[in-house]
Amino acid sequence: MQVLNCASTGAMGSILRKLNELLLRADEDEAQTIRQLRDGVATIGTKLAELSEVHDPPLTVTYWMRDARELSYDMEDCVDLFVVHANSDARKKTAWVDEVSGFRTRVEEVMERYHRFNLEHVLITSRPQLAATKTAASHRLRQQMASDEDHNTVAPVGMEGPRAEIVTWLKPKGDDEKELQLKVVSILGVEGVGKSTLAQELWRTLGEDHQFECRAFVKASKKPNMRMILRSILLQVRPNQQLPEACRVPDLIHDITKHLQDKRYFIIIDDLWAVSVWDTVSRAFPEGNCCSRIVTTTTLKEVALACCSYDPENIFKMKSLSHGHSTELFVTTVFGSGKECPQKFHDVSDEITEKCGGLPLAIICIATLVSSKPEAGHQWEYIQNFLLENLRTNPTSVEILKQVLNLCYSSLPHCLKTCLLYLSVYPENYFILKEDLVKQWIAEDFICAKEEDDIVEVASSYFDELVSLGLIQRMDINRNKKGLHYVVHPTVFEFITCKSMEDNFITVIDYSQSTVALTEKIRRLSLHFGSATYATIPESMARSEIRSLSFMGLLNCMPSLANFKLVRVMILHVLVDNGEKSFPLTGIGGLLFLRYLQVRCNVTVQLPEEIGCLKHLETLEIQRVAAVPSEIVCLASFKMKRFDRVDGEYDPLKKNWIHEMRLSNERDDVVKILHAVSKEDLSNDQPAGVVGKMLGDDDLSNDQRGGVLGKMPWEDDLPNDQPAGALGNMPGDDALSNGQPGGVVGKMPGDDDLSNDQRGGVLGKMPCEDDLSNDQPRGVLGKMISEDDLPNDQSAGVLGKMPWEDDISNGQPGGVLGNMEGEHMNKYDAYTRVMKLASKRAVVVFTLSSCTMSHTVTQLMADLGVNPLVHELDSDPSGKELERALLKMLGGRRLSAVPAVFIGGKLIGGSDRVMSLHLAGQLMPLLRTAAALWV
Repeated sequence: MQVLNCASTGAMGSILRKLNELLLRADEDEAQTIRQLRDGVATIGTKLAELSEVHDPPLTVTYWMRDARELSYDMEDCVDLFVVHANSDARKKTAWVDEVSGFRTRVEEVMERYHRFNLEHVLITSRPQLAATKTAASHRLRQQMASDEDHNTVAPVGMEGPRAEIVTWLKPKGDDEKELQLKVVSILGVEGVGKSTLAQELWRTLGEDHQFECRAFVKASKKPNMRMILRSILLQVRPNQQLPEACRVPDLIHDITKHLQDKRYFIIIDDLWAVSVWDTVSRAFPEGNCCSRIVTTTTLKEVALACCSYDPENIFKMKSLSHGHSTELFVTTVFGSGKECPQKFHDVSDEITEKCGGLPLAIICIATLVSSKPEAGHQWEYIQNFLLENLRTNPTSVEILKQVLNLCYSSLPHCLKTCLLYLSVYPENYFILKEDLVKQWIAEDFICAKEEDDIVEVASSYFDELVSLGLIQRMDINRNKKGLHYVVHPTVFEFITCKSMEDNFITVIDYSQSTVALTEKIRRLSLHFGSATYATIPESMARSEIRSLSFMGLLNCMPSLANFKLVRVMILHVLVDNGEKSFPLTGIGGLLFLRYLQVRCNVTVQLPEEIGCLKHLETLEIQRVAAVPSEIVCLASFKMKRFDRVDGEYDPLKKNWIHEMRLSNERDDVVKILHAVSKEDLSNDQPAGVVGKMLGDDDLSNDQRGGVLGKMPWEDDLPNDQPAGALGNMPGDDALSNGQPGGVVGKMPGDDDLSNDQRGGVLGKMPCEDDLSNDQPRGVLGKMISEDDLPNDQSAGVLGKMPWEDDISNGQPGGVLGNMEGEHMNKYDAYTRVMKLASKRAVVVFTLSSCTMSHTVTQLMADLGVNPLVHELDSDPSGKELERALLKMLGGRRLSAVPAVFIGGKLIGGSDRVMSLHLAGQLMPLLRTAAALWV
């Protein structure tokens, strides 16, 4: 079995290739050592690939695979460092030989655990199931991909009626003056029902006759980035003017309003999740009698009502596809347009489409799986049985989509699974370009191409396959076919983000998280910081092993690039709002393994001369660059450079320099410089998405206005003379009426949606917090403020979690500063109670009800015959104090104190520690000593 680089096997493919290359250069003694190491790694790689096919594997398999993947990453890092320094430092070469001996020991230990836990038996017992899955999921990449991308998507079905009805609503009726006023129509429907598709149909229909002077199509999301959404609107309605460098929310609203004044405009805002988002965005749209129109889509009735000024007559309730339309879409996807379903498959196709609940996304995904072998009856039966077994009677749309995604994901080959999971590096509803993803997949070494195949074409076929499955969706909102943008459906995004985190493939951190479970070693890090002003990554997070970094946020929140010594792929989408006119890429000269660098920024990027040190750099894409250093000609691996705009002097781009670049790379298309940007294409620094809940003063009662405790993400956007209680102003305050003064004291947006134990004292709560699960209630992930760091007179809040926040009782009103009445115990009392609880039974697990890793530990204990005492901290009135005490006992390096496992009254550690002991055969002796075994 060929071993590849993928989410399941780690870096097994590349480390085997690199060990083979080292063998060709090694002397006889070294060759023997490397050969033994290579053979051991090859065996582990084969076992990894086989075990990755097992559906719902036991925990021992999951953790063995994780250790094997980490071994491959560590080995590749070691080999890469050796190759860089071997010729220049003899001492490092000697040290590397010693490291190889250490890796041989680790390889032997990994294989010893494989046999000790009898994982071969897991493979043997799973083979019948694997055969059935492979038969039903023999989904192969199409050998002949049509050059026309329209071939990859099926024409919408069942949209004609809804589209015609909404168009009728939008068109003025007669000469009534009221019909010429601004009108808003909202499309309301469940997830996956096709709201975005209908919105795109309206966009094309109403854009064909050019009746509107200005148009914009933007996507929102559950988590906000108002600056990006407003920049995108401004770019689209004002396409012939320079991209605005100002990104302050009031300035953007002012510019949009000024440009749209006395013009007829058409705006579509797709996937709204909060009333306050609409309250903020709508301030940019002027009233008037120009017959302007706005369409919004949402799954929430209260949002739809707010958009339509609480007039239900302007809400279009979108229904699922009828049985006839569902069958038409299914048959067309499986057999092609104009074809009919064979009589023998009528019953099973009816049952499959019925289980899909009339959701176009689910139908297209299932039908595409069937289409790989449409005449294979066992394939139809497998899919039918899967849906019958996993979907209850009358499931919700989310339940249907999740089960369909489970089936689809398990059916994909490893290469496609990996490429799909990689999409989680981008925030939800982010606009993505196909050519970007193709180059990033290649740089990550995910593409399996034969020597005679063009690797770009193979990667493109991966992308097209994911589009055909509906997992990546094309946005048909441009007037031409150039620069087509794509998005990932929100339900798909949630699915792949969870999968990526589970496999330690990509660690995603966004500004709305107050805690996140981090693994010991992070390999790929994606920071979704949006407009958060003070978001940072935890100081305890090790950065030396990170091989891929993506960052979307403000410049002042970006971590130092020099610390990511082993990074191979770097994606930086940066917004500068501090008045700086340039963004210097300092620190990248030491990133010796960097292969791919993409920078998108609203100001000019300054390339350092040290860029000539990046000998492995293959692709460099920068939106605006001040000048191109002449040292760039030294890059022997350089394949592709793209500058959308070059400012100032660029002498290195004279003809002689370009000729030298071509000779060094032996390619005709090495240098591609675009001095103009297509005005009709949306650039990726305006993704028209990643918008969620904004602060809306309209939702606040009178006694909750005037002043935000702590600096909010938009505070820098406000003029200095704007008071709003002096404690911070709210976004778009200039646009508020006098009766709506900016600011919030204590109560933050969406507080009405929070449970009682999440109210009051949520100081510095992020705008979309009501969209978070209960275990992620507050703040910005990153550096939190401890009481020790604050002076005694410190009172006002800071964005993120407040030092007193955990001590607020349910009845404590927001905005009370200092020690709260709800403070139950001091640190000593909390520690004493933890130890008292830990001694109540042989095994005690402290957890939170929403912690999945705690469930994993308790399930393991049950499998071993242990009946642990499980203490849920969120059900304990003093849970927060106990959680802080546990975090201190665990060393304070983790972001989360749960799960915390005690055996025999002694703290063992978290889930990683428990599973490591289990895999090493040391957990059972501890349990026996503590008399914990009950069977």
